[in-house]
Order: sequence, then C-alpha cells, then structure tokens
Amino acid sequence: MAARLAPDAPGVTLGAFLNTDLVGLLTLVREAAPPLAHRVNVYGVSVAPPARGQGVGAALVQAGVELARSWAGVTSLHLAVMDSQPAALRLYERAGFRVWGTQPDAVRRDGRVYAEHWLSLDLTAP
Repeated sequence: MAARLAPDAPGVTLGAFLNTDLVGLLTLVREAAPPLAHRVNVYGVSVAPPARGQGVGAALVQAGVELARSWAGVTSLHLAVMDSQPAALRLYERAGFRVWGTQPDAVRRDGRVYAEHWLSLDLTAP
C-alpha cells in the first residue's frame, strides 16, 4: 500500500472517503513506451466491505475515467478482472468497459483455477 501511495510511484492512486475513512482505491498507470503511451492501465481497485453497495466503486471508476481523459494523447483504458469477481465485472461494464478477451487458466490459487477477463474503454467515443 505504501508503495502505491509514494510520491515517486509510477501511477496515480485515487482514494474514496466516507466521512474521514479511506474506503476505496484505484490506481492509473500510463504506459511508458512511446508506442503504447496512448494506453492507461487500471490497477488495484478495491472498496472496503462496509462501503460496498454505496456507489463508492462507481465513483472511483468515474473519477479514474475523467482523469485519464484529461491526459494528453490518452485514448484508452485497460484492466483485467478475475471471473471470481462478477460484481466488479458488472461495475466496469456499467462504466462502458467491454470485454475483448478471456484468458482461461490465468490464475491458480488455493487449488482453484480462475479465468481472467480483459476489458478496455475507448476514451475517444462520446
């Protein structure tokens, strides 16, 4: 967590607060290589369990989209969601992200096999 919030971190981390409590995070990282610099990746989106269902995730995603749109030359956002996170997938799809591919057998954890959905959002579309 400290590395994500450090002043020299490679991206920008947004926080969501309810009252004075930090209840959500979203990190944006722009690709550094010039041929990929039009892309921004979304990482580490999380909402504390007591704050779920209150629009915190949607507000974070919207703020991330708006921030990425403000960066010169950025045309798309990208992220991945495990198939074990259907609520997160619905959140991103409501924000306009679309699944463009699924990697089967992406992660193996605690004896289970998970697929990973890859999503993108075209920031040039109205």
